[in-house]
Amino acid sequence: MRYALNDIRFIRRPGFWVSFAMVIIALTMVARAQFSTIPDFKHIWFEPKVDYETGVGPFSIARADFNKDGILDLVVANRDTDNLSIYLGKGDGTFNLKTDYKTGSKSFSVVTADFNGDGNQDLATINFCCFTVSILLGHGDGTFTKLPNFPVSPEPRSMTAGDFNRDGKADLAIAFLPSSTIWILIGKGDGTFGPMMEYETGTSPHSIITMDLNDDGFMDLMTANTGTETVSILMGYGDGTFAKRNDVPAGPGSTALTRGNFNNDGYPDLAVANMTSNTVTILLSRGDGTLEPGKVFSTGIKPVALAAGDFNGDRNIDLAVIDRESSTVTLLAGLGDGTMVRTPWSDFQTGQSPFDLVTGDFNKDGRLDIATANFVSNTVSVLLNVEAPLADLAIVKNGSPNPTETGKNITYTIKVTNNGPSPALNVVVLDDLPLNTTFVSCLVTGTGQCLGSGNKREFRYGSIAAGVTETMTLVAMVNFNVADKAPITNLASVMSVSPDPKLDDNQMTITTLAFNPPPVIVGLNDLMAVGSRPGDRSGMVMNYQMPTVLDNTPGATIECTPVPGSMFQVGVTTVNCKATDAGGATATGKFSVTIWDCFLQDDRTGDSLMWDSFTGKYLFISPRNYLTTTGIVRITRTRTGMNISSPYVTGSLDTRFFNGRASVKVSTDGPVFQINDSNYRNNVIQLYVLP
Repeated sequence: MRYALNDIRFIRRPGFWVSFAMVIIALTMVARAQFSTIPDFKHIWFEPKVDYETGVGPFSIARADFNKDGILDLVVANRDTDNLSIYLGKGDGTFNLKTDYKTGSKSFSVVTADFNGDGNQDLATINFCCFTVSILLGHGDGTFTKLPNFPVSPEPRSMTAGDFNRDGKADLAIAFLPSSTIWILIGKGDGTFGPMMEYETGTSPHSIITMDLNDDGFMDLMTANTGTETVSILMGYGDGTFAKRNDVPAGPGSTALTRGNFNNDGYPDLAVANMTSNTVTILLSRGDGTLEPGKVFSTGIKPVALAAGDFNGDRNIDLAVIDRESSTVTLLAGLGDGTMVRTPWSDFQTGQSPFDLVTGDFNKDGRLDIATANFVSNTVSVLLNVEAPLADLAIVKNGSPNPTETGKNITYTIKVTNNGPSPALNVVVLDDLPLNTTFVSCLVTGTGQCLGSGNKREFRYGSIAAGVTETMTLVAMVNFNVADKAPITNLASVMSVSPDPKLDDNQMTITTLAFNPPPVIVGLNDLMAVGSRPGDRSGMVMNYQMPTVLDNTPGATIECTPVPGSMFQVGVTTVNCKATDAGGATATGKFSVTIWDCFLQDDRTGDSLMWDSFTGKYLFISPRNYLTTTGIVRITRTRTGMNISSPYVTGSLDTRFFNGRASVKVSTDGPVFQINDSNYRNNVIQLYVLP
């Protein structure tokens, strides 16, 4: 019967918040990735796990119909209580309480087969510490009788059963860790076995399986070798003997392997669990005993066992991988071409530290279920495959204002709608605010929570009912250092533990612009000053006041050249200024500094004359006459009534001697600057400027 299921998924026990936290971590990791990379496929869903008590240290699990009622039963090998636990199935996915049978010391691996040809399923275990194999013959009613243990090589690690010589009797193959070998034990059909045959493998074989890899009708053997990170292939000849091994690369910490036709070409392929790298490697078969180079896919933490099967009824083989450290089962959906897909809802809780798993239809509904042996919690977890309650989530987002001025707030409004048909459980909305913004606040409707730290924000809802829209609001400040018209890009995404049939609307990116106007320079006022001595060209030191920068954000700076405190020569010097704000926008401006070496002023009227004796430039200001006169003159003759040593002071006037009323007249000889010196008996000095 083909599986009719459209979706596969394990859900967590209600209220089990440790599990929910692990779900959130998984959702966060995948939701921050690009959803466009997840192709369309039929989803996977399981009911919450149900646990059954085992012995101490359950290490291996198998299934078969032990009481011939048409219902699958379970058997678990308990390493630390040296026994097997039998669970008879009820046909509804539940199991009776366990019945225990003694084995040897440290039972590591259990397999089922009809070892004595009576039509009843028997059991075989390898016992790690006493180096033995235990055979328990089934009576067909769910009870067993143990045969005497028989010895094998030290530290047997894994075992498989198959008919290697085509005599219709079940044989055994056992992998040994320290010797890196396998033993072949040919069954006699009465529960006993003939002499062993030994073959080499890669270093530290942790797992062994059998299948017909080259389509010749003979069973072959494969081991996963942790030490050499390889798979050893031993081709069977159909008579119980095997060819020398051929090793192919697998992955770091190759721990377990299983078989399945992952690309639908009719040839059985291999899947290897790589415990060190948290991956599985798919090795596609060419049908002649050789394998294509591996394809690698991620799993949970520390994958230690895996099983293949069509969990979602799409006729493609999927993988179930148990992850020891994360105590989960990771479901990888097969696409039928050798590609496996891990979704945000791929990881499902088991008991603590699962070491092995088995698949089967435990409730006879045509769907493939899973059972795991959990080493630390001493339990078996049963997870039943059910139809997925799909929840189509969609996200819409906007940001305003656009553009947003730097230093001001932008508001992001996020709306998440569940288009159904089922409620979306454990919904997580992620929004990593842009690096050029700073988180301010958040609001949420309904029962949602605003969580996160810094710019990494998230919203959580326990559930969103079908047809309901929830609104989340994020407020962030656009940082001062954002350049004008710089893009501000923000991505929001939504996921839940409920499978979503349409992922292309689970994220939305919006881009707005920053508005950062350039700074404005004020106070660019021209300055004038008089040097210390007439006729001294060197000028003077000017400690002028720097212009002021006005900007919409703090942190704007200004630089002027020459800087305050520089020496300014007589004449006109241009001071160039440049302002830069936090966003890198700039503004420029300039002002002039004029230094005169001569200065005359009427202390009663304010009339004044400033003159550059070297260039002849002058500035005459008469406030009373609202008169300002500028020009270039050459003074060729100076007349003064004062009794000084020289009646002619060409090109030089000293304000220490002349401090009186000034006027300018025009004569045929040119401008005449006249200062009436009231301090010295109205002596008059006149500067005649000849043409």
